[in-house]
Amino acid sequence: MARLSWHWSIERKVPLFVSAVLVAVGIVLSGAAYEEARRAARLIASARLERATAELADLFQRSTTQRRTETATLAADPAVRALVASGGRRGQAPALQALRRVAAENAPTAAVEVWDASGHRLLRSGDSALTAAAAPPPGSDSAQVGPLRLARDTVLHYEVRARVVDHGQALGQVVQLRRIAMSPQARQTISGLIGGDITLLLGNAGGDPWTDLGIVLPAPPPEVRAARGTTEYRRGEPKLGAATPVRGTPWMLVVEFSRDQVFSPAEAFLERMALIASAVVLLGALAAWSVSRRITTPLRQLSVAAEAIAGGDLTQRVEAPTRDELGRLAHSFNAMAEQVGRAHHDLEAQVAERTRELESATRQLEQTSEERYRTLFEQNPLPMWLYDPATLAFLDVNEAAVRHYGYSRGEFLGMTLKDIRPPDDVPRFLASLGTAPSGLYEAGVWTHQKKDGTIIQAEVTRHSLRIQGRAVSLALAQDVTARLAAEAALQRMNAELEARVQERTHALASSEERFRALSETANDAIFSADHRGVIVYANQAAERIFGYPATMMVGQPLTLIMPARLRDAHRAGLARYLSTGEARVVGRTVELVGQRRDGSEFPVELSLASRTTPAGPLFIGIIRDITERKRIEQALRETNAELESFSYSVSHDLRAPLRAIHGFARILVEDHGGGLDPEARRVLGVIDDNTKRMGQLIDDLLAFSRLGRQELDTARVDMTELVRSVADGVRRGEGDRTLDIVVDPLPPARGDRGLLRQALTNLLQNAAKFTRRRAAAHVAVGARADGTETVYYVKDNGAGFDPRYADKLFGVFQRLHRLDEFEGTGVGLAIVQRIIHRHGGRVWAEGKLGGGATFFFTLPGATRA
Repeated sequence: MARLSWHWSIERKVPLFVSAVLVAVGIVLSGAAYEEARRAARLIASARLERATAELADLFQRSTTQRRTETATLAADPAVRALVASGGRRGQAPALQALRRVAAENAPTAAVEVWDASGHRLLRSGDSALTAAAAPPPGSDSAQVGPLRLARDTVLHYEVRARVVDHGQALGQVVQLRRIAMSPQARQTISGLIGGDITLLLGNAGGDPWTDLGIVLPAPPPEVRAARGTTEYRRGEPKLGAATPVRGTPWMLVVEFSRDQVFSPAEAFLERMALIASAVVLLGALAAWSVSRRITTPLRQLSVAAEAIAGGDLTQRVEAPTRDELGRLAHSFNAMAEQVGRAHHDLEAQVAERTRELESATRQLEQTSEERYRTLFEQNPLPMWLYDPATLAFLDVNEAAVRHYGYSRGEFLGMTLKDIRPPDDVPRFLASLGTAPSGLYEAGVWTHQKKDGTIIQAEVTRHSLRIQGRAVSLALAQDVTARLAAEAALQRMNAELEARVQERTHALASSEERFRALSETANDAIFSADHRGVIVYANQAAERIFGYPATMMVGQPLTLIMPARLRDAHRAGLARYLSTGEARVVGRTVELVGQRRDGSEFPVELSLASRTTPAGPLFIGIIRDITERKRIEQALRETNAELESFSYSVSHDLRAPLRAIHGFARILVEDHGGGLDPEARRVLGVIDDNTKRMGQLIDDLLAFSRLGRQELDTARVDMTELVRSVADGVRRGEGDRTLDIVVDPLPPARGDRGLLRQALTNLLQNAAKFTRRRAAAHVAVGARADGTETVYYVKDNGAGFDPRYADKLFGVFQRLHRLDEFEGTGVGLAIVQRIIHRHGGRVWAEGKLGGGATFFFTLPGATRA
């Protein structure tokens, strides 16, 4: 029979309406009588079912109460208690006699077993087909009835367990097993009590097995087991049934009979009324069909015109030959078509204008950002360059780099970072790139070679960036050759002075002369002070830096060149060193504040050493004015802040055009979708989906950039508990899919719990995503010791990856699989790398295509957590 549609023409709907009215009249006349008959039949059936259910449940309760009493009595029997207390070694004969009182040897329907607390069966009697499974004793002293069970797939039975207790201690348990079976005569007797047309079902409230006391059956539907009172359901055929639990047991009793049997008289009455109504409906429909044809012909013409406009033909109009309601409808339709055409033209013009505005704003933003970057880059007094981290090729250099290294800008752009290093230093440089963290970090001191062959020592600071969607690195180099030479000379001088401290006077004088020759040519201030902290020597650089003549400084305390607020701390530290030998500054390089003769303060770097003389300790200090370095560091921080602000601003400014594109697309779909062809609607859907994806990419980019600014809240972290809680959340997120995540016991770690949770969540979600095409998905989380580090790993049996591209996994927006294969934005693993690097650890991956993947990360100091 065809399904009726509300969108049929009036020519069809008028006869259908008349027929429906006639059917309604017939239903009103006959429905009351039919419903009353049906209600009375159901009330009688419900009363009968509920009475039978209550009586039978009481019968089964009395039977199980008797079994519980027998089992509890047997558990309290002294012979049974003695058998269990001896572990089955003594008293078997009297205990077996007690068991046979409940279940005789080879009894056909019952068995009794005695178990110790360790789960060993000590003694049994009765039906050999009935065997209890090992289970702990009941938690209470009373006997407990267990669920119905199947033995050998055909023997339905239940267990009654009671604890064997001696002086309050549970020694074991007694288990009585009883078959659920009735003879045909017993079932006939029960059927006679409740009525031959009623069926009795008994089973576990939680599910299978169930029985009709003759054979094992599937459990009734959950709705009848959960309901209280009479319920309609289907079990092979429609049923009326009532369910009730059997008190003191986990069983449920269901009594049912056929619903058709109850409602058959009412349904026979309904069939007779249906025949009469059908004849009346047929006559009325024929009369209505003639009237409807006179009305529907003009309306059909209007429908054809409307479909043409919906297909894109906005010039379509309809004729209005009459002045009745249909004529006025035609005039209104033509006016509406005119307005739709004008609105469509206006909307296209607005979209084109907004597109031009967005393109202009984007060009202005890019031009402003580029100008700010060029100003910060070119005016920096230290050499700076941008390079490609993959090829190490120079992408851009500032004027300071050209001036300091001697290469022209064009020569730099044809070189790589390896070309400004001595050949023997290149392997060490390449090896360091594999362990380099992301973000801003100090790369240390490296050997560089100028164009003229001069070898210098450069202190390098690097920063990983993304410019115009491309991953680049920014490097700043400070020439520290002179400083390192002075420090090396000072170290050599200290070693030499210590070796010759016991030599004669003329050897000491010679060393003093060499010291003065070196110190007087140094660019850094060099002081010597005795054990009282009084200056005994100052070189020419000290005079230039602090503004005092050497003759004015010698004989004065070192506090002369310190701000007043630091002098008390200096005196206390000197006294502590002389009394305890505790060195907080001696033997180290620290940053402090110095004070010139004119009272101005400036940052300094102090390297302090001491040696023992007959007169007491002698202190030698090298002081460097680091005002310029601090200014450069501040400029670098401002540059970094500008770059971070630029990234954040661009990310947020992109939202406005995305919202506009999304909004206009939704307007076209919702307000004018009827006037668009399917291809246009599909293109608008693609635009809408891509704007949503772009919004997600912006959110991920902002989350990634915030990781570099978030402060670490370091504390002890229970990694086992943290990983298991994250694993539970990932399993719930997979819905009905089976995902096996095995978490081994893990060493604790020190770190920021919130950031580590984010990293572990990303790794486990990544494993879950790439195992979705596996019938059996397995993920393992474990750890191993590696020297002073702990290596944690997440291993899966998913899609894996080509190991040649393992270094691309942790890049922002880097993907090794197509988007239609596995969803994602390509930021999750980059966030993992940034979190681990911020904790001072390393992260890497191993895998192969189709063979799964393993992600490793380390947390230094985890063993000390």
